[in-house]
This record gives sequence, structure tokens and C-alpha cells, in this order.
Amino acid sequence: ADALQKAGYRRFDAHTPYPVPALERIHGLRSSPLPWLVLLAALGGFAGFLGFTAWASLDYPLIHSGKPALSFWPLLPAAIEVTWIAAGSAALLGFIVLSGLPLYHHPAFRSARFLRASDDAFILTIDQADPCFQPGHSAELLISLGAVNVETLLDPAEGQAP
Repeated sequence: ADALQKAGYRRFDAHTPYPVPALERIHGLRSSPLPWLVLLAALGGFAGFLGFTAWASLDYPLIHSGKPALSFWPLLPAAIEVTWIAAGSAALLGFIVLSGLPLYHHPAFRSARFLRASDDAFILTIDQADPCFQPGHSAELLISLGAVNVETLLDPAEGQAP
């Protein structure tokens, strides 16, 4: 992957059976905005719940046994629950949207060798839209880098090779 990046390729992906931290550096990946999204959702859920209950207490006062209309401490457990639900929902939805899921179709899914990527194979896919991609030259480069197998998979819908 490092050699592909140095050769000028930008639209390629590595599929590995376990995380390889150096791939993040090679691909130039930035840190995810997901933690900030979760924090904003949690704070929004907490503030929204307390704001709603304050509005409800003041607009529809129910004085019972001399208790004050605005009482924070009895609402704290419910506010924490709403905070957790908001943060968890934001984490799930943010992960799905930011990772581009669900990916129902990719030409690499048709390769029998691609199934081994989650078991014991390391696979590089190069998108045809990459400016450096040339079927013959790219295959020769991969073989010179030590590739065991090189396949060209065309997407019948778009005529593209990954």
C-alpha cells in the first residue's frame, strides 16, 4: 500500500484480516468526527430533557405536598437515561453514515479470493477512477511488489474495475 501511494495512486483500499495502523497513515486518514457528534448529541439530549421538563413544570404547575415547581434532583436519573439514549443513537447512526454503510455492491464482492480478506489474506483494490490506473501497468506494478494473484473485476453496471 505504501508503494502504491508513492507511485501516485490515491483511490485504492486495503482489506486485511486485522487492523494495520500504518494503513491510516498511508491513506492519510484524519481522526473521526464521531466522538464530537456523540458528545453534542449527549449534551443536546441532556439539555433538551431538562428544558422540556422545566417548561412543563412552569407552564403546567402541579404543586404537590409543598414541593417546588422546578426540582432538579428527582429528574436527574431520567435526564441521564435520555443522555445515554441520545449518545448511543448518535454513535450508531453516525457510524453508519460516516462509514458509508450499507455497501450492498462492490465488484470485489464477486471474487472468491475476497472472502479470505476476513480470514488470512491481504487484498489491495485499486479503483479504475484513479488517475494512475492503467490495467496492464497497474497489474505489473502489483506483481513487482509481490502480489500473488491479480484480478481485474469489472463492474457491469459502470464498467469500472476496483
